[in-house]
Amino acid sequence: VVEKAAEREVSADVPEAAATAASPGPPPPSATDAAAGVDGVSCADDDVANGGTGRYDLSRWSGKTPKTMLLEWFQKMQAPRPKIELESVGRRYRAYVVVVGDTKLELPGDEVFDKREQAEQAAATAALYHLFGTGKEKQPLYRMLPPAYRTLWLGWVSNQQTAAAQLEADSA
Repeated sequence: VVEKAAEREVSADVPEAAATAASPGPPPPSATDAAAGVDGVSCADDDVANGGTGRYDLSRWSGKTPKTMLLEWFQKMQAPRPKIELESVGRRYRAYVVVVGDTKLELPGDEVFDKREQAEQAAATAALYHLFGTGKEKQPLYRMLPPAYRTLWLGWVSNQQTAAAQLEADSA
């Protein structure tokens, strides 16, 4: 009992961030594990397992959201504003972005989300990935994304690299 009281006093003197950083915990997941999920469960499913909060919650994010970044880019290019369309999948949501010429930019895979806003942000992330994460115009925009959406982006990069390596191995 005395040791417990001493631990509480010590932890009260240590800033919360330092106490959290010093505490041992599970190792952080790799980008592939985080994007693909563990045991084949997607990030969106993992979000449900965690009560639907946390991973895709932007309430504590002070930077620009993927949706804002996408809309600002189209405005800067003086292009028509893209539309983010939602579709309901049971009690969950999936979204895609429609750009000029009715071109659909969809999420890779079958990601679905608990909340509309989460699906919209993920679809905007996918559109940014299609615009800037592939081809000659590769830009590291993922660095400016909220952590959960950055993980999605890096997962798509990893999947693309894996597919390219598999294609190369099959052709050799």
